Amino acid sequence: MKRDRAVWYYRRGGETHGPVSWAEIERVGAEDERLRVARAGDESWSTIAEVREQHPGLAIAGESRWRVIASADEDAETSDEVGERDWQETEDDEQDWIPHEASGAGRKPRRMPHVGMRPEPGVGTWLRQAGSVVFSDPASFVLAGILASVISSVTMGIAAPAMIAGMFILAIRKYRGDIVSATDVVDGFAIFIPALIVLAVEALVGGAPIAGIMALLDAAGLSDGLVQIAGAAGAFVTWTFVGAALFWALPLVADRGLGGIEAIVASWEITRERYWLYVGLQVIVLAIGYLGGLTCLGWVIAMPYMSAFVACAYAWRFSEDYAGG
Repeated sequence: MKRDRAVWYYRRGGETHGPVSWAEIERVGAEDERLRVARAGDESWSTIAEVREQHPGLAIAGESRWRVIASADEDAETSDEVGERDWQETEDDEQDWIPHEASGAGRKPRRMPHVGMRPEPGVGTWLRQAGSVVFSDPASFVLAGILASVISSVTMGIAAPAMIAGMFILAIRKYRGDIVSATDVVDGFAIFIPALIVLAVEALVGGAPIAGIMALLDAAGLSDGLVQIAGAAGAFVTWTFVGAALFWALPLVADRGLGGIEAIVASWEITRERYWLYVGLQVIVLAIGYLGGLTCLGWVIAMPYMSAFVACAYAWRFSEDYAGG
């Protein structure tokens, strides 16, 4: 195993960092002997000593600088039961396939380690996992939904892109096993511009044609009720197809830090391969939002659950060498 390959993640301050090289792990570990690390594809965190024991080749010859202090508190914090691990280097490690902000177009980021909820395929699984994500910490998600609703209302919708992106940030962090709080939703302000670009493009492409059709129907003398019904039906259709194309855009902004246009392009490069699958996923997302709107719980329940559903699908699509999604 090569020391200079950026395949390692580590936990510090309640957050996951990486991917970094083993040399970087050593540098950080020199400051924190209780550091927990994992490689992409691993199912649990390990101490540096455990990794070095399994992979002596990572050590520098003659080096004896590492001393790991085990404690009861450490054992209580995380599970050390490590099952079968796939530590072998394969071609797949170089073949994950979305652009990364630090790598330039066409380069590939590393996969997330499986240290929170384990990525699994299937719409039913994602719906179930989304419920587990939200209801494992309902206070944080409900309060985040209320906070997002209040901020969006007070700013007359201007802050809505940041709040929507913030819900994705919260859901992805919780899925990975990070400690979260309701205030994580305001981290969406850090990616306000790219989130705004994604939603503006989606609104322009999906909404402009409907506005034009409604204007034509109104000019033709149709009743206001029929115009509104036609507009609602048309909006559902256009938002379904446009949303399917841009299904991964906001999660890529929230998780990978991609720019707005970069995320849109990356999403389309992925979704166009199995476009009708994403049309189906988008219908589910819109249905969740619609049901939330009917019960007046859009931001409080529906938005967190919808974000968690997409986060679960995202974790599978971008964490596994899954050729079908």
